[in-house]
Amino acid sequence: MEDDSYCVLGSGAGASFFGGADLLELGDWLPISAERGDDEMGNSETQNTAVAIVAGLVLGAVTGALLGLLFAPGSGKSTRAEIEDVSEKLKAKTEAALGELRHSVEELVDSTRQYMDDTRARVEASIEAGKQAAAETREHLGSVVEKQTGQSI
Repeated sequence: MEDDSYCVLGSGAGASFFGGADLLELGDWLPISAERGDDEMGNSETQNTAVAIVAGLVLGAVTGALLGLLFAPGSGKSTRAEIEDVSEKLKAKTEAALGELRHSVEELVDSTRQYMDDTRARVEASIEAGKQAAAETREHLGSVVEKQTGQSI
């Protein structure tokens, strides 16, 4: 079964690079589509998918930024300074995004574990109630049969 989920990259709006050419900013939502398996409802697969998406976005952003700077007119010194500035900003955004992603995954794992524990407790309570009802029914039927036939079962 396929589930479309979303992962937020951070909180609040980030600054765009290159004078208005918007890159993915903190606060943007990434769609994550993962096949749910038997391993804790696909948490590790979802985490791997999200990490791969973030890594791909960062690599694409860095490559685009560097190519844009290298082909832009300007001196080598100013270009290197701009590359360093953009790299620092990208690093900060990446660290914030990964921190937020890690936090989101931890919350998802915790809530999934809590849901599983609650479900297990309800199932165990239902099984016990079913056993109790079966025992009471057996006892009642036994007494009815005994009254009508004179034989106990």
